[in-house]
Amino acid sequence: ARMSPDQKAQLIETLQAMGCSSVMCGDGANDCAALRAAHVGVSLSEADAAVAAPFTSRTVDITCVPTIIREGRASLATAFSMFKFMALYSFIQFTSALILYWFDSNLGDFQYLYIDIPIILTLVVFMGRSAAAATLIDKRPHGSFLTPIVLLALFSQIALQALFQSLALVAAEQQDWFVHADNDPDEKNIKCFENTTIFLCSCYLYLGVALAFSRGGPYRAPVHRNIMLFLAFVALFCHVLYLTLWPDSGSLSFFEVVDLQSLDGRLLILFFGAGHVALAVAMETVFGLPSTQRFVARLRAKKAYKNEYKRLAEDVLRSGWPWSAADPDSSTA
Repeated sequence: ARMSPDQKAQLIETLQAMGCSSVMCGDGANDCAALRAAHVGVSLSEADAAVAAPFTSRTVDITCVPTIIREGRASLATAFSMFKFMALYSFIQFTSALILYWFDSNLGDFQYLYIDIPIILTLVVFMGRSAAAATLIDKRPHGSFLTPIVLLALFSQIALQALFQSLALVAAEQQDWFVHADNDPDEKNIKCFENTTIFLCSCYLYLGVALAFSRGGPYRAPVHRNIMLFLAFVALFCHVLYLTLWPDSGSLSFFEVVDLQSLDGRLLILFFGAGHVALAVAMETVFGLPSTQRFVARLRAKKAYKNEYKRLAEDVLRSGWPWSAADPDSSTA
């Protein structure tokens, strides 16, 4: 109230120069400069201030600020999750192709099409509809993808999917129903037991990592609150389950997969697929725990604060200003 419009804008710019993220709330024309300069400007009226501010509150108080923070954090967490999902999608498909190349085989055209459109495209579209969490916690999400805990979680998921695809094929090869293909290197060799095992197992893997990255909390609502995504999960899982346990002749011909002709073989693929879904969700949950993040943070040497405000605050605390650390009773003076 005692500051001029230029002083308000100068205060915001000074805070930003010190590395702080600034929020400005105002309801008059004298707040326009500060609203425009702040990282987040919130107009508390629909008059002059609404022109300069990217956000306009329908109420004339600052109760909207926690909502903006919750929505912003949810947007950041969702963007990170979608990026990680697309990275895992690429690695899963790369691992599938690499394994099948070893047997002079590959995924079929309609197998690629089924993975890319019904599974990946559907999940990506609905993952972006995740709502913000109902409560606001005191810890903000990671602002960079290149943080140790994020990279560790990502590489762990990459290793897990490669392990499950490899183990599924090795376990299938030990079964009596499995017939090793004598493939011609000059042919596509799509319809074989190796291809069928890897294709069906990888479909579960895509669903597993999508569910793990959409589990919600602490910045997003639980996955069942995203109705469209939840229904997509159920529909896709049921269809992959159908292809695994009760495939009809039309599906076998369309996807160029072989009939396993054994309930044990079908249950084996379901075991590895469902097992990966459970472990992927559990792993992402563990890496999201505050205790896990603190443990990983302790493994790194503490660096100086990048934020100038935090560096100044630390220096002030160490100096004992304005009260001497040796005289704690002086704070009553």
